[in-house]
Amino acid sequence: MGVEIDPPLTARCVESARRGGYAEGSVDFVCAPAQTYSHTDTTVLFMFHPFGAGTMREVVDGLDAAFDARPRPLTVIYLNPVFDEVLLGSRHLKRIEHWPPRDATRFGGTRYAVSFWRA
Repeated sequence: MGVEIDPPLTARCVESARRGGYAEGSVDFVCAPAQTYSHTDTTVLFMFHPFGAGTMREVVDGLDAAFDARPRPLTVIYLNPVFDEVLLGSRHLKRIEHWPPRDATRFGGTRYAVSFWRA
């Protein structure tokens, strides 16, 4: 599931998935603000520093509410974790690992830090 607020970018994501050989319906994209997306079925969330602290706080609050409603394994992978401190305020997410940029380059060559969270 991909969530993107910008309609042209959402359309590009759909087209990229099609060109990448993904079967129709195997990857879905929603054009919506991230803070309005219901994470009731989310088990893995990947973010690349997607928005500001206020929006991040709303997303984390939504994750906490979804976990309250339906406890399950939940993993968050946050690349370029500028607002890690917002995730620290989660009632359920606990940081399990943090790779500084120099460590992250061992696993695919990113110059960004990565933090990993679990509920």
